[in-house]
Amino acid sequence: MHSVALSRRTTTLGAVLLLMLGALAYAAGAQADPGTVTGPNDLRVTVDDTTPVPGQTVTFSYYYFLSDADADAIDNYGGNYEFVMGTNINNSNPPSHLDELALVSCASLITSCSYDPARTHYEFTGVVPTYPPGNPVSGAASFTVSPTATDGDVIGAYGGFQSGDNTNHATTATSSRLDLTVAAPPPPPDADLGVDLSATAHGLLTSHINYDAAITNNGPATATGVTITTQLPSAATGISSSTCTYTSSTDQVSCPISSIANGTTTHATFSAYFGLLTIGLPLHATATRTASSPTDPTATNDSDTAYCYAITPLLIHC
Repeated sequence: MHSVALSRRTTTLGAVLLLMLGALAYAAGAQADPGTVTGPNDLRVTVDDTTPVPGQTVTFSYYYFLSDADADAIDNYGGNYEFVMGTNINNSNPPSHLDELALVSCASLITSCSYDPARTHYEFTGVVPTYPPGNPVSGAASFTVSPTATDGDVIGAYGGFQSGDNTNHATTATSSRLDLTVAAPPPPPDADLGVDLSATAHGLLTSHINYDAAITNNGPATATGVTITTQLPSAATGISSSTCTYTSSTDQVSCPISSIANGTTTHATFSAYFGLLTIGLPLHATATRTASSPTDPTATNDSDTAYCYAITPLLIHC
């Protein structure tokens, strides 16, 4: 009897899950997420994402219904029940990039697993406990796609189930091919900065304008390496600031800001000084975002102008 033969074994018979996913050098349409292929005896091989990005972990799930023939093969040849997956199962050996996979872990019924891309037939093995015929066996294995995988590479293989030892595979069930297409990683999120410049005039004895550049990060990412450059009118003679610097040859004020979190507003402030002015002289200033990271997708809100005028030689109105 099959059950007697199985019970007499001193070591646990295992189902061995073998997986090789060869990255093929051709472009192919990605399957739906997730993807499933099937074979005889309810064989199912499923991957949770058929369009992974480099560095992503994907998990393969396996299911097979044991038959009497499977148990006969074990009785006759010894060995194991084995899940199998690889490009050689159907006598095919397309070009492959095995360095685009790395074993992470095995789960479900799998008790041990190994992965060796140098093997020519079944590169991944995962042992699961033995079950009598008439019962399903299942397992799962997770792999990481190499961070250097190329957009459009196809990682594909056949899944299957066999019984017997490593030489005598009396019964074999093979699925159709399961393909994964490596997708380009998503671009980093942008950080949209908006600039709002306000000006307040002071004077009579000393004519100066206090400037406040409010920089709002509309997200979604944090902005770093931000610089706000304010073009002052040519009548300016200097500034006062603890964080900004003034270049007299260009009448520009540069205000560096280390970072601005998404959804927050930071201020760059300074005072600009003027000598005797011509009545009616326009004293307009424009603040502009001149540097930031990551990309700022909207240029229309990157600058703002504050309008001021000389009322008397020492009096300014903004």
